[in-house]
Amino acid sequence: MLRGRGVLWVFCVFGALALFQGCGGGDGGGGGNAQDGGRTDAWHGGMDAPADASPTPDAPQPDAFCERCGGGTCVDLMRDPQNCGACGRRCVGMQQCIDGICQLVCPSDRGDCDGDMSNGCETNLMSSTEHCGRCGRACGGGNALWNCQGGECVISMCARDYWDCNGLTRDGCEANLQTDPNHCGTCGNRCPDRANAMRTCSGGMCGFTCNSGFADCNRMAPDGCEVNLNTDVNNCGACGVQCGPGEVCMGGRCVCGSTQGAVGGGRACTLPNNNCCNNMCVNTNTNVSHCGACNTQCMSGQMCMMGMCI
Repeated sequence: MLRGRGVLWVFCVFGALALFQGCGGGDGGGGGNAQDGGRTDAWHGGMDAPADASPTPDAPQPDAFCERCGGGTCVDLMRDPQNCGACGRRCVGMQQCIDGICQLVCPSDRGDCDGDMSNGCETNLMSSTEHCGRCGRACGGGNALWNCQGGECVISMCARDYWDCNGLTRDGCEANLQTDPNHCGTCGNRCPDRANAMRTCSGGMCGFTCNSGFADCNRMAPDGCEVNLNTDVNNCGACGVQCGPGEVCMGGRCVCGSTQGAVGGGRACTLPNNNCCNNMCVNTNTNVSHCGACNTQCMSGQMCMMGMCI
């Protein structure tokens, strides 16, 4: 009887040891699930994970802008053009969702120049003469017809009598070849300077206009306006107007002392046979001190008749 009890006790001891070993009582080398390398973490078995357990690296992280619109897939309200800023708010056309706002983003060759997002980027910036290269940049003016090519304004044709002589697109066809003294008749044809004159171009031909008080009395262009009408006794006040003997030309008037002729009217001493002698108008036909000419004195007792001392 005692022997039977001893055998039973030994069986129970070894059975207990085997049970303990099967429950993971060792150092992890002998028991556990063979598929997971012997790990016996309780939460792998379907139980709740410990409070301090960290999620696996592949687990999805929460997104501050994530919204499950209609209970479906999580969407980013800051970037989703179908749900921009709120579920169901759709961006249209070429709009993009940027920071939760539908914004129109045009390609480099297009522009939203009318400000109407409903028609998108309606303007071709490469060919529009009203919006060439950028919205609001219009081609035009400067006596020219314009095109927009590749986003740059180009002159297609100049107006009649005009030309683009400086090669600058911004001022168009700036030169009038009929009137511009720097481009008279053709680009670069500069009318020459003339003395006492202003250069002119008329009908594509060079000319000049005399400054006030000067005249071209010899009709020779190279010396310009050679005569000073205010001082020239042979052209006093006007070409060809001569002052009388002894007179001077002052301010375009022939002057003898205090006697002045009209402007451009010639002699100051206008009476018949009168001449200016010593700043006085005298009749040289009868004056014994100026007989026949200024300062020709007749001898004592003589008379001056017909400009002769007798």
